[in-house]
Amino acid sequence: MIALTQWINQVCCLNRSRLVHGQASLRMIIVFGTLALLSGCTNDIDLEAPGEEVPVVYGLLSARDTAHYLRIERAFRTQGGDAETLAQQAGTLYFTDITVLLENQQTGQQFPLQRVDGAEEGYPRQDGPFAQAPNYLYKITDEVINFSGGELVRLLIERNNDVFATAQTTILSPLEPSLNSPFSPINMAYERQVRFAWGHGLNVGIFQVQLIVQIREEISAGQWEDRRLTWMLDEALLPDNDVTRSSITVLGEQFYRFLANTLAGEPPVRRQFMGMALEVIAGGSELAEARQIDQANAGLTAAQFIPEYSNISGGVGVFSSRAQLQRTALRLNGPSLDSLREGQLTQDLNFQ
Repeated sequence: MIALTQWINQVCCLNRSRLVHGQASLRMIIVFGTLALLSGCTNDIDLEAPGEEVPVVYGLLSARDTAHYLRIERAFRTQGGDAETLAQQAGTLYFTDITVLLENQQTGQQFPLQRVDGAEEGYPRQDGPFAQAPNYLYKITDEVINFSGGELVRLLIERNNDVFATAQTTILSPLEPSLNSPFSPINMAYERQVRFAWGHGLNVGIFQVQLIVQIREEISAGQWEDRRLTWMLDEALLPDNDVTRSSITVLGEQFYRFLANTLAGEPPVRRQFMGMALEVIAGGSELAEARQIDQANAGLTAAQFIPEYSNISGGVGVFSSRAQLQRTALRLNGPSLDSLREGQLTQDLNFQ
């Protein structure tokens, strides 16, 4: 991941932007499943901040990435300027005099990051209030720094030979599939509880769990088209304390009801079930805390104090880790395929 499915199928996406005056602030909606953090989510920050310039940092590290990117920008004060106009001025969004380093806390070794244009790396910035070009990111490859699960990594942003801002996170260990939970082909009987399980390290803070259902549809005589349906099982599953194995359980009936609700009302075409894939995306404890605060803010009014999450000392933003698991080629057993074709919830969907 550079795939949380090119994150975003990936994890910390800031998908709103507020252009207001006042304190520099950060509010997040955590989305697991895509790295839009890199491919173009806009930063949900105030453009104007009193006092000194404030670095705004977003970055998720993964032990399985071949390249790692951080977004580092700045909040600023304009004495009542037009925030929307300033947002389109790249010169106001980026620092030109900072050095960005990652430090392995166990060894003390430091690794400098290179500033690159995300558009040239395959990550153009999406349309929005902020200047699209250039789309500066800070990059380092796994040939330079090779992360391992459990390592404590510190981010250092230096300016004029002084530490400007810092943060740290623990690298998540890779997720491991549990090949017998469930055993494939799956018995997805209506009344049966089906358990999906996986292994992980102790530092995971939150999971997103989904099933990708793969079908084929005959869109015209003899012409078939592949289609993927995403069944979100839980977008914010919290692991139990001090465990290295997590799971989620669904009732077989829920599977057929998902298909019925998703495909209802579509033209009567012939369909084939091709298989499923379990996707689990894990985020570090920082992302779990950010989501918890965001959920606590729900319902608060503008007149109330709204707490905001940041783990950047000397700045605002989120610096964390992520991991991803995809278990593919999950099939249904014979009786479950019969239920798909003839069951009361899906018999009108014309599965063959």
